[in-house]
Amino acid sequence: LLNREMLEMLCQEFVNTPTLLVGLDCPLEVLLQRNAERAERRTTILGDQYSRVHEGMCYDLRLNTDTLSPGQCADQVIRILDTGYQPTGFSTLRRQFNHVS
Repeated sequence: LLNREMLEMLCQEFVNTPTLLVGLDCPLEVLLQRNAERAERRTTILGDQYSRVHEGMCYDLRLNTDTLSPGQCADQVIRILDTGYQPTGFSTLRRQFNHVS
């Protein structure tokens, strides 16, 4: 989970680096089940984070990990990069933060 300060810092650090921002989505019930299967995970904060994790983000690509396998997600990323797509996520975020470059 990124706070605004961290996000602004990343926007500045990657100002001259083409960076594809990928948002990963999954229904809360599926996340809870996945966490229950992993002993090292804490589920107490998951519900709170779930409602805020994508808040204020501008993704170049969103993928649903409930319906796509990790390999399919990777294929989607490769496919968009192979098209020559110029990522806009960070530049959109910079404009939101009034750091137009």
